[in-house]
Amino acid sequence: MYTEIPLEAYTQTSNRKNPAFQPEDLQLQTTLHLLGDTRTTTLDEASVGMDFMQSLNKTGLQGELRYARDLHIRDFGQGSYILIGNQRSDPWVTLFTGRNNFQFVGKPTGHFYVFRNMHPASGELEEYAPVESPVEFTNYADITLTPNLTDSGYVLIIIGSDVPANEAATRFLMGGELPAGLEAILQRGNLRSLEILLRGHHLHGESNDKLAIVAYRSTSR
Repeated sequence: MYTEIPLEAYTQTSNRKNPAFQPEDLQLQTTLHLLGDTRTTTLDEASVGMDFMQSLNKTGLQGELRYARDLHIRDFGQGSYILIGNQRSDPWVTLFTGRNNFQFVGKPTGHFYVFRNMHPASGELEEYAPVESPVEFTNYADITLTPNLTDSGYVLIIIGSDVPANEAATRFLMGGELPAGLEAILQRGNLRSLEILLRGHHLHGESNDKLAIVAYRSTSR
């Protein structure tokens, strides 16, 4: 629908049956009401979630898959979470928007979104915009590791410019492909947050084959 749902509206169950935005098309209205009553996700994201669970189990950690609509704000004050998707598909990421340097924002006109570099470093662009060609698509994904709302755990946020970017960024993390410099940052005992902006390319309808690190930020406690 090319729209964002405010978190306040998303957390109110009644709004799922009576969305504020009502399309003129009756069939589309019916579909929206159905989606408000039904638990849905994409096959790719379900597969990624299961792969994350397997990766955790291999390292001796335990986790569980939770449906986004079952969460509450207070949940992010305890434990650690992984959120996948931008604010148009997972409004929970807006709880941590102010912590990203590379923020996924809409342009003033149209339905075009970019990653805006809030504090550009030397050699960096002010915006990183997806580029579409007849054959290939260039996309971006932002990975942010940040403390939860009470600083008692972490939240890992994966925000891609499209679904293939989300999936590729997740595979990137599970593949253990971080450069030595970033691995060293993760091993620090005083690490507070880490953010990585990735760029990828894919054919239409396919997932990214390879991602490149464009820029990163880290903070210490």
